[in-house]
Amino acid sequence: MHNPIVSGTIYALHNGDHNYRYIGLTTQTPEQRLKGHLNTLKYDPTKNPHKSRWLSKNEGSIFLEVLEYYTDIPLKDLHKREMVCIAKAKLEGWKLLNATEGGEGTVGAKMSPEAVEAMRKRLTGRKNGPRSEEVRKKISESHMGVRPTDETRAKLSAWHTGKVLTPEHRSNIARGNHRRYHVNRSIAKDDCRFCLADVPVVSVSP
Repeated sequence: MHNPIVSGTIYALHNGDHNYRYIGLTTQTPEQRLKGHLNTLKYDPTKNPHKSRWLSKNEGSIFLEVLEYYTDIPLKDLHKREMVCIAKAKLEGWKLLNATEGGEGTVGAKMSPEAVEAMRKRLTGRKNGPRSEEVRKKISESHMGVRPTDETRAKLSAWHTGKVLTPEHRSNIARGNHRRYHVNRSIAKDDCRFCLADVPVVSVSP
């Protein structure tokens, strides 16, 4: 089988809350791939009806998050990475809408015993289900001070250029930033509407 060398991305779809509902791979730009998913609602909504219903329900607030990015990788290896990410997400309890196990859409494809054992060791001791707030906080803290490279910043800037965000998009992003920078750090800001909304109202008798 032809196995070209490509640059590609493993990505996840969510509706702004970072609860992943679909994981896939693409050799296109993230923007092109997201448009492709949304186009299925028009041209082939029965291809994956569960995903199509979710896309339709959340149309206008779908985000594509890059999980892994590779350059000069054999296409077969990129498919294997997709399968690993899907299997790992399912083991962690994410409610994915993928119709296949990844790897060129091969239903029921199996990972090698070595890969299964390696994944088992990595996940031993973890609780199934979406990450707890404590785990999210630790992950957030581990990324504090980490800055993307100039190349990555340029790619992200090019991807977002010309995008017009709806008010709902902006609200979801603002809420996510509030949770990341305020809630996870136990900080309250007077100029943050979400912080103000979280403050309990105390009634004082005259």
